[in-house]
Amino acid sequence: MQISFQPIKPEDVEKIFQFQKELIECYEDLSSINCEKVFAWCKKKIQVTMQDYRRIMVEKELAGYFALHKEASGEWELDDLYLFPQFQNQGIGTQVVRDIIEQTAPQPLMLYVFTQNIGAVRLYERLGFVFSQKVGTTRMILRYHRT
Repeated sequence: MQISFQPIKPEDVEKIFQFQKELIECYEDLSSINCEKVFAWCKKKIQVTMQDYRRIMVEKELAGYFALHKEASGEWELDDLYLFPQFQNQGIGTQVVRDIIEQTAPQPLMLYVFTQNIGAVRLYERLGFVFSQKVGTTRMILRYHRT
């Protein structure tokens, strides 16, 4: 299976936003946030940082998205990794994360994940990410442990 990455296109912004919105609605404590404000912030973040986002292509088919950017500290952040349902549980996410680990070496790599998103947490931990800190009541930071 050939996996490649391409810059996103303007029409991808809405698809990425819909992935974010679904995750927030599923895993966030909605009673503790202003959804309208959070969703507006999410949409703007995608639009302003489009250069950080990549399309995940399997063969020639769009399979999902991710964002990768370098913090001022020199640490890389993997953000917004999403696969369309028909591409999940096929090893694609594993390969994407492995490629990102290789691409960012030897600098540190971190990500935020919802604590209740068990599938994502399991994937990241299996690939060598370790708990770093809790963020609020619903999220945590995982950091890749380079050996």
